[in-house]
Amino acid sequence: MNIMTGQYFLNHRLDPQEIQWQVRELAAKGYQGIYPHARQGLLTPYFSNDWWRSIDAILDGCRNTGMTMWIWDEDYFPSGLAGGRVVWDDPGLIARGLEFTSSHFEGNGPFELDFSTGMLLKAFAVSWNPDGTFGEFWDITDFCGTRRQTWTPRNIQHGAYSPPMRRVGHPHWRCTMTDNRFAVVWTPPRSGRYTLVGITIKNTSGVHPDMLNPQSVQRFIEFSYEPYYQRYGKEFGTLIQGAFTDEPSPGGFLYPWTRHFPQEFQADHGYDLLEQLPHLALDLNDQSPMVRHHYRLTQHRLQEHNYIGQLARWCADHRIAFYGHLTRTEWLSLCSFYWPNELRCYKQMTIPSADPLTASCGWKDAAAYHTGLKVASSAAHLFDKGQAGSDALAVVGDEVSLRDLKYQLDYQMVLGINHFVLHGLSYSIDGPRKDEVPPSIFYQHTEWKYMNTLMDHVRTTAQALTGGEHICDLAVLYPSTSLACQANASTDMWGALPDEMLIHDLADQLLSHQKDFDLIDEVTLQEKVDLSGKLLTAEPYRTIILPYLRYIDIQTAQALQRFAHNGGCVILIGPKPRAITGNLNEPLKDWVDDSMVVSSSL
Repeated sequence: MNIMTGQYFLNHRLDPQEIQWQVRELAAKGYQGIYPHARQGLLTPYFSNDWWRSIDAILDGCRNTGMTMWIWDEDYFPSGLAGGRVVWDDPGLIARGLEFTSSHFEGNGPFELDFSTGMLLKAFAVSWNPDGTFGEFWDITDFCGTRRQTWTPRNIQHGAYSPPMRRVGHPHWRCTMTDNRFAVVWTPPRSGRYTLVGITIKNTSGVHPDMLNPQSVQRFIEFSYEPYYQRYGKEFGTLIQGAFTDEPSPGGFLYPWTRHFPQEFQADHGYDLLEQLPHLALDLNDQSPMVRHHYRLTQHRLQEHNYIGQLARWCADHRIAFYGHLTRTEWLSLCSFYWPNELRCYKQMTIPSADPLTASCGWKDAAAYHTGLKVASSAAHLFDKGQAGSDALAVVGDEVSLRDLKYQLDYQMVLGINHFVLHGLSYSIDGPRKDEVPPSIFYQHTEWKYMNTLMDHVRTTAQALTGGEHICDLAVLYPSTSLACQANASTDMWGALPDEMLIHDLADQLLSHQKDFDLIDEVTLQEKVDLSGKLLTAEPYRTIILPYLRYIDIQTAQALQRFAHNGGCVILIGPKPRAITGNLNEPLKDWVDDSMVVSSSL
């Protein structure tokens, strides 16, 4: 079983002879496998003939030392882009998302609003009630069109827009307009207070492909995975053991979009998303969390099936493990936007993983890392995986010692990690390369000669822990639904939603009191509580904590009711979450029976 592998940062002009020496160094210090990882500063063109000669040298070194090689599936990161090749090959596969423009108006109108750049999808007017709440809304897309509203500076034009046949000027003042975009001019049916909302479809500013589209992911596989198999197919499943996918994302949008999303949504939920789009922008009424929840369910299905599913199937068909992590497992708010129900996505991975950055782990103020590592180890427990992984030891500080590294790796093993992909094995630290996610913990490190002692400790400890039986009777409900339902178009997606820090603090309190726990996602809970109320998971969970939740799916609520009535304990911390239905006429239900839950003020 591979436990200690490393990201071999290929970050200079690559010399096969130097590579073979470095591979021997890695093997001598206890590494069991390495990932050839294109990194900042790489001067050998990625996937050029010289790149493949370097991969040949790595494979030869692994073959001669007993190590294995694992594929790093991207030109640096994040995964899914093939270094830009997917969208350069077909610009129609670029990632897209919804952009919302809103503004408040009062009076008789007409009201005018220019929208964010992009193709208009829909526009709406929302009325306000006298008590300050939102009222009804109308589709005002027919009142929209394109217009320019930005004047350029005035200038004197000397030419006459024809070839200069003679040296005679035609000086005259000129000015024009730029920034063409969709806009609305709308007069309300009656005087009052209104909010206008425009929804446009915008392309990502980078080269992210549309991960909700199976064709984009298929092209990524053809560019990033197939070349390895074409060259080294006979080594797959033996010398080449697996592939790692690193932080794929849907392009940086709060609400990612794909051309057929409305049809997919309609098939999933039975109503027209386009008629309900204002709920994504504004907290209008009880329908808003329902529409947002349904949006994330469809997004999750498309991304899980098209990205995770396709890569998992390719790896299985080619006899290698599928490994990696998605967004940032510890950043629950961001995960709820980028990879809704991220925990569930790891079901199709051979080794679910986390990426705990920095030396700040283990502290109460860094409790998010507890949660992130628990996502990976919980996925391994829930979905019967032999290992949980960590993309470990990045950004650990310039003066990190082996003692510091041991502390971090021990911390992660306590939280259930038993497979490591270590950062910091830099081919070169020439010039600015030494400052790229420092430090190098390769042969350039002053304590490198003692590294095999650390490797032996981690490998033997992880092996011993893997051989034991994990017994856990406490589960904490993964809060993706609740966080996603609280986000609207005004949410700062780079911040954390209010409840997130409370959830991380709860994880710290439990672990500080030696109360081990697993996270369990809503879909798994729905599947694993049978009609009698028995929870059919491998772990004997007798207690389920609902951590600062505001919303859960109605099927989750029903599963919890069955579990409690069968003698299970449900502990409610924070507000009573409301159950989201599939009925626009009754979107939310109160379901908590005080006799079935224990409330806590933690």
